[in-house]
Amino acid sequence: AQDLASQTEFTARQVSDAMGFMGMAGMSTNQIFDATPAVLQLASAGMVDVARAADTVTNIMSGYGLEAKDLQETNNILVATFTNSNTSLESLGETFKYAGPIAKSAGLSLKQTAAIIGLMGNSGIQASMAGTALRTTLNRLQGDTKAVVGVLDKYNIKVKDSSGKMKDFSEIFRQLAKSVKDPSDRVKLFGREAVGAMVPILDKGSGALEEMIGKIEKAGNVAERISSAQLQTLDGRI
Repeated sequence: AQDLASQTEFTARQVSDAMGFMGMAGMSTNQIFDATPAVLQLASAGMVDVARAADTVTNIMSGYGLEAKDLQETNNILVATFTNSNTSLESLGETFKYAGPIAKSAGLSLKQTAAIIGLMGNSGIQASMAGTALRTTLNRLQGDTKAVVGVLDKYNIKVKDSSGKMKDFSEIFRQLAKSVKDPSDRVKLFGREAVGAMVPILDKGSGALEEMIGKIEKAGNVAERISSAQLQTLDGRI
């Protein structure tokens, strides 16, 4: 912690606080040693204190069933999302808290989920509101309620494969955006609580989701780049 503090803008106490959160998340000592530099990058890029960054990213990873080796990639997905949408690291953490586990069980990749959250953020739907809406949507699409099945059958949209697993969400989203235009059908499909969050991103079309996913995939090691840029100011240098 002292060594990393001498290389970054964080104090040794702040670094050790972050290590504590990673320990509470179940990481081993060596995993914490390997992960801490990446968490410091995330904190710099997200402009939050390092303990909050550690708590946020480990909670997201836990909800998605990811391991310590996935930390750097998770960082880059999160940073690429909040630098390309009207979201923040904290709001992403809150959204994933509500929607992460159900998104994983529905077969959505972390990138797909982050991209959907980013699109909702651009429409002013953020944090717990976005998480609740996405969770409700995925639960309804995976369920067999009469109203939802009726709408899907009306437009000949199949959301599950022959084994009963949910199909790729990007393809489902493409079909929904193309076909389901009637307001009453949208309410039946998403429910009154979630329809207000889903309609704006449906109206943008499937291209918007694909574009957001593309931005996340092409971002590379964006967490390191952004954190370095944060230090290229007078305050950062000091």
